[in-house]
Amino acid sequence: NNDDAGSTLLGKRIEAIQILIVEKGTAGPTPQTGGYIENHMDGVDISGWDKGIDIDNLDAEFTIIKSTEGVKGTVYNPDYIAMADKALENGMKIGFYHYANGGNATAEAETFYQSIKAYKGRAIACLDWEGQGNPSFNTGIDVIWCKTFLDRLKALFGGTPFIYTSKNYTNSFDWTNVSN
Repeated sequence: NNDDAGSTLLGKRIEAIQILIVEKGTAGPTPQTGGYIENHMDGVDISGWDKGIDIDNLDAEFTIIKSTEGVKGTVYNPDYIAMADKALENGMKIGFYHYANGGNATAEAETFYQSIKAYKGRAIACLDWEGQGNPSFNTGIDVIWCKTFLDRLKALFGGTPFIYTSKNYTNSFDWTNVSN
């Protein structure tokens, strides 16, 4: 709704996320329409920090789960498969995200794909682009890095992966190549 949600540029984890998908070319939500369209979904972001979360009692229709960070051999969420399977058992929609470390974009996309390929056709995929632990963040190569990652992931996983980052940060560069 053109407002910040939570912290910005601090590398803090997301507590909740709301995604609205509208038909291309139609108007999105505005503060005048109450902020969102009637047909919305409520969801949560889950990472390794949420070990032991009771997915059976989440008040959410979807969850986006961190599966990887960086390249193979670095940080992973060891519970992502169990979390995803439990969410699917409960009738939730699922997605996975990769926390970028800003190294080799193609290698990071391939690492991410290897972790989620069993869910191809049943999940969405996205890139978490933040500054913490990411030396490429806010250096001027951001758009090229993200586009390389997302294009490789799309070729491997299918669908259209998305990126999330803070709204304020998106004003720092021209993201047209990514958004198109």
